[in-house]
Amino acid sequence: ALFADEIYFMDVGSLGAITMFSGSQSAQGAQLEAWLREVYEVGEIGGRNGHMIRCMVYSPLECSYSTDPKTGKVTWHNDATGEYVLSNDTDNLVINATDAVRSKFAQGRANNEPELVKAMQLEEGTYVVSHAGKKIAGDWKKAQENCEKEMPRLMLDYELKGAGSGNVETVLGIRINAIKKMIAWWDRAPNKMGQMGAPPKSRLEDMLKSLQKQLADIQKNKARDRKG
Repeated sequence: ALFADEIYFMDVGSLGAITMFSGSQSAQGAQLEAWLREVYEVGEIGGRNGHMIRCMVYSPLECSYSTDPKTGKVTWHNDATGEYVLSNDTDNLVINATDAVRSKFAQGRANNEPELVKAMQLEEGTYVVSHAGKKIAGDWKKAQENCEKEMPRLMLDYELKGAGSGNVETVLGIRINAIKKMIAWWDRAPNKMGQMGAPPKSRLEDMLKSLQKQLADIQKNKARDRKG
């Protein structure tokens, strides 16, 4: 959204908490500093307060703003001394529709497409709706929801399923399949995986190699026994 020329919030909409994850942990050190610089620049390029965007990433940062009752001019503060406090030093900033519009971070509100057209003061025949954009947004949302739903089952498959069957190959096969799917989720929904505390992708890849080797060794031994 930060790249958009104009932003419109749904009445119950919010934006923020864009922590960068490195594995299952939030980014630290040089990686965090680079991300903070990048989001600051994106905000400034879009005509939005860069420090405010940084507060969405790093909770110790504070942010507030004040409005002039006569002119409506917005003044941003890199601390909590402003009239409206958006971020204290304990939580990542998440801005709601009221603050977004009042601070001029957003241009208005709209809960559906007709309301958006009206808020943007667009005349019929002067705009084109991007169905590709809708699909991207829909696919992203669906991926987050599916990841959150499927990960607990995959973890259960890895830890328990097939363990009582007595067939080692079956157990290994189930666990290998579960890990492959978890690795795939790191590619499709990395932030959601980090938020859920999933094992880091590198660790899963190591686990996969180990299990595949175990399975290959068992199969080799069986083949050798049959020949013998």
